[in-house]
Amino acid sequence: FFVEINENRRYNEGMNKKTTMPSARIAPHRADDFGYGLSGGHTDRHAGRAPDRHQEIELNLLGSGRLLYRFGATELTLPPGRLVVFWGAVPHQVADGEEARDHYWLHLPLSWFMSWRIPREMVRRLMDGEILAEIRTDAGADDLRRMRRWLDDIADGPGGERAAIALLEIEARLRRLWLDGGETS
Repeated sequence: FFVEINENRRYNEGMNKKTTMPSARIAPHRADDFGYGLSGGHTDRHAGRAPDRHQEIELNLLGSGRLLYRFGATELTLPPGRLVVFWGAVPHQVADGEEARDHYWLHLPLSWFMSWRIPREMVRRLMDGEILAEIRTDAGADDLRRMRRWLDDIADGPGGERAAIALLEIEARLRRLWLDGGETS
């Protein structure tokens, strides 16, 4: 499942070659806009993914298993049930996802993130290429429910009421993540 949304909401049906599930893709981005916009997805398969780079803040959440991510020359194992946040401008790729199940991701436009009341130190660290991870081990089930709902809500488009509510919830979750002492790489 993969949904990508931007302001013009023109959809072209197609298949996402990275998974076997159908996807909806929006009109191509401008050459100076190498981002995904407000988008997200879910997969259980990670074979053959190339390195990625984009403008958005990326939220990742793994339901179970193990997922090895490569950020430049640094490797990080995404722990299941712990929200992980990073700036997508840092080249990143799944190095090993054979054991990963229920991997969710959400791309948040950088301009929206920067307009929120996110603590300055959190913004600085993300912009410096650090990776922020939830330290609480009891937040996973709630975060999985939230992530699924956010993905459903943003499918209505960024101008919809459900997407607006999801964005408020995402901002609140990121602020709480920082207040709870999220660890950085």
